[in-house]
Amino acid sequence: MALSPILIHSDLPDDDPNRVDNFSNLPDELIISILSLLCTRDAVRTSLLARRFGHLWESSPSINIFSSQSDKFVAMADHALLQRNLTKSLLSLRLSFTSNSNESLPVSLISSCLIKARNLNLRHLIIHDFTLMLEPILPIIFSINSLESLDIPSYRLDHDKEYSLPAATMLTCLRSLRFLVFKINSAKLNRLLSELCCLEDLHLEMMMEHDVSLSSHTIRKLKVTTSRTIYLGLYIPTLELLHYESSRVPCFRGEIPSLREVVFIFDYVGEKDINARSGLLKYISHAEKLTLEINEDTEEMYPFPLMLEPGKVAPMFSGLKHLDVTACFHDFNLEAVVILLHHSPALESVRLVHKPPASFTFGANKRKKKDWASKLPRNADGNRCYAYFTNLHSDENSEEFMKLLNKKFTPERKRMKPQSRKCTFLKNRGLLEE
Repeated sequence: MALSPILIHSDLPDDDPNRVDNFSNLPDELIISILSLLCTRDAVRTSLLARRFGHLWESSPSINIFSSQSDKFVAMADHALLQRNLTKSLLSLRLSFTSNSNESLPVSLISSCLIKARNLNLRHLIIHDFTLMLEPILPIIFSINSLESLDIPSYRLDHDKEYSLPAATMLTCLRSLRFLVFKINSAKLNRLLSELCCLEDLHLEMMMEHDVSLSSHTIRKLKVTTSRTIYLGLYIPTLELLHYESSRVPCFRGEIPSLREVVFIFDYVGEKDINARSGLLKYISHAEKLTLEINEDTEEMYPFPLMLEPGKVAPMFSGLKHLDVTACFHDFNLEAVVILLHHSPALESVRLVHKPPASFTFGANKRKKKDWASKLPRNADGNRCYAYFTNLHSDENSEEFMKLLNKKFTPERKRMKPQSRKCTFLKNRGLLEE
């Protein structure tokens, strides 16, 4: 069925019977919902469209104040938030201030905004202001007992500063927490996590090298992003999703028995990190879904093993159902993936995407383009850029998948080895002769 056009502007006169303006016929509730998706500055500008829109933006459940100039930020905060009617509750508040100078916002203003938001039963708070000292406003933030998610820029938890974190026992509804840290004191951090009795989603952005242990009985999702080497202890029996992004390979310890899904994204990976990467795979070998994206160091001259250590026995992934790997699929990486396939008897789907190293100058330093070319099997599009296999328990992809499983590799270096060619995966599918 064809939809009637929505015309806000028309060359037809207002009294013309052919003029169609469906936008004006939308209910206020729908328009307010649309305005809530805009930053507050743009939502206010809609008041110029028509008299009807004059004050609709004031009923928006979301306030998003963004500016790089302190005077404009203060004016907008006063008009949109501090003067807001207490009968209009606030779903989400985002305060973003980015200044190229040494200019900063007064703490008193942010404190007043947070107190007002607390009175409006705020549920979601984001503060992105890297010039702001958080210590004076943390007690106010931690007193907003209606908060369900919190995103703050920096959280200094270090041994050197004599500062006690306010109690977080009032945040009984908080389910999602994200913050950027420069230093971490594990004891203080775990005390905070123990007080957040409903926390399920934790995102840490780490800016320095750390040896930290995390302990929680409620967290289900953990995301860590860093550019440093992290020694991370995880004692989270409820953890189901682990997402880790870094240019360095971490060292994990601890117990995460409920783990179901793992996402690892590594940049500028070198051959020297192979032991740590192999240890990671053993640590998460009980996961059901594994996503790997590995980008090789552009300084490497020759292809090298990225995932499994040559000559060592690969772990068994007895419960792995979905495997997604993005990497440069030269011989070493393809061999590693084939070994993982042999060691994953429950696999249902495989997605392999070839990603050549970025910023490579082939021909320089004896690099040969053919050494880094994709060795994936040719797909239906006639190229080797990707390989997708689904429904592996049926016969739909058995022929192409068999070719991948039985691929032979030349012994250019000391090769990786599976536990046994007669693995459960092949025998269950009748792909291996006894």
